[in-house]
Amino acid sequence: AEKVLARTIDYAVLLILMNTPMRKGEIVSLNTENLINDGANKYIEHVSLKKRSTKVIWVRVPISDKVYEGIKKYVDLDHQRTPGSPLLKTLGKHGPYESKRITPTAIDLIVQKYVDQAEIQKRITAHSFRASYITARKHHDAWTLQQLGGWASINSMSPYVRETQEELKEAALEFQFA
Repeated sequence: AEKVLARTIDYAVLLILMNTPMRKGEIVSLNTENLINDGANKYIEHVSLKKRSTKVIWVRVPISDKVYEGIKKYVDLDHQRTPGSPLLKTLGKHGPYESKRITPTAIDLIVQKYVDQAEIQKRITAHSFRASYITARKHHDAWTLQQLGGWASINSMSPYVRETQEELKEAALEFQFA
């Protein structure tokens, strides 16, 4: 049962990393109430972490039914969970440790575990998933990407949206008038 729980939390963490632009600090701060199913839509709602801003920005990231169900499967294993409970918890089964909110280090260890198992040589971190999420969606307008990523400024987002020379040429030639 413990192995199943460990694999299920790993899966929940990886689902969140791969399907949202959330930072580690945002993921560890999630409570059960932040995983939302309003009947028509499923999403994760969280406060965006800002390094240089005191402004509170709530971000609502839509997720697919399959992603929601994968995370919910982990959540449902804890029958004592309340809306204010941490969404992701440590196992608390080794030594004198108790089950508590997952840490950023634990997220790093989960990512590294699967990078090592896959024998990937490239450096991949939890933040790599955030960059990939935004880069894969760069065809959307800047405002949409800014809202999804929780950036206070579009300028903060610019390192994530890299255009190739071919893409710049295509954009420039898209509407030519002669």
